[in-house]
Amino acid sequence: MYEFITFLGDAAVIILIFATLSLSVNLQYGSTGIFNFGIVAFFMIGAYTLSFLELAGFPFTLALAAAIALSGVAGLLISLPALNLRGDFLSLATFMFAEIIRLLVLNVPSLGGAVGIARVPSAFQAIKVYSDLVAANIVLSLAVFLVFCVVYWAMISSPYGRVLKCIRENEMLAESLGKNTFRYKAQVFAIGSVMAGTAGAVYSQYLGFAGTELFTYSVTFMVYIMSIIGGSTTLLGALLGSFIYLSIQDFLRIAKNWVTIPVDPNNLAFILFGFATMLILYYRPEGIIREKLRQVKYPHGNPTP
Repeated sequence: MYEFITFLGDAAVIILIFATLSLSVNLQYGSTGIFNFGIVAFFMIGAYTLSFLELAGFPFTLALAAAIALSGVAGLLISLPALNLRGDFLSLATFMFAEIIRLLVLNVPSLGGAVGIARVPSAFQAIKVYSDLVAANIVLSLAVFLVFCVVYWAMISSPYGRVLKCIRENEMLAESLGKNTFRYKAQVFAIGSVMAGTAGAVYSQYLGFAGTELFTYSVTFMVYIMSIIGGSTTLLGALLGSFIYLSIQDFLRIAKNWVTIPVDPNNLAFILFGFATMLILYYRPEGIIREKLRQVKYPHGNPTP
């Protein structure tokens, strides 16, 4: 029973971390229409920054602040040239940026190279009992997710958010109304990068490790699947998508011990969710949780066409 509760706690931490990462996709892709296929790069930047600084002797709070700042600055800098591109070209540019960062870290011995960075200190070094450590990390990851939920809600429910939705639906219309769409998109890109970097920092201190094999392009696709399934335009869609994806993935890993599965559980999860994503995009493109559209009420009835 103790092991099962600990397993559920561990799963909760990972779900909340990836829900935060999925929330960054919801902000960029779902609310603004930015196809950032390099989200894993900022996830990686946050993880490596915190790991490197903590091993250098910096306290967790300062290392986390540096990871957040560096992720945001990196997101802003890459957005300046990348956002001049549109559609598939933006997706390809951000995807290649993520691969460049991963290969660069892979070939820098001071960052662990192919071995990675091991023995990353936990944020709760004073806690020695593993179950208590998991509980503390649940609180930490939940706090991070809730903070960014507030940020997301404040942005989307404000006039600022309405501009973002206008950019998503028709960028030329937003420009014709005098909005600097490039500035809005750069800001969203940077804020989404901060979310991803913070998630990466919490992830690395929880695992006690940061390695390039944790930050491959498959993470980007996995997070986009979470976002699309849960609902890419809603706050709760990020949490629901993360819960569904990771729960089924864990179930397949456990089932492998009891049932002969001819395919690796991780690959089987990608296959199943690939089909599920196609069905959802066809039958319910808004995802499981849909965006609530506001109805404008005119004081003297609907205007005549």
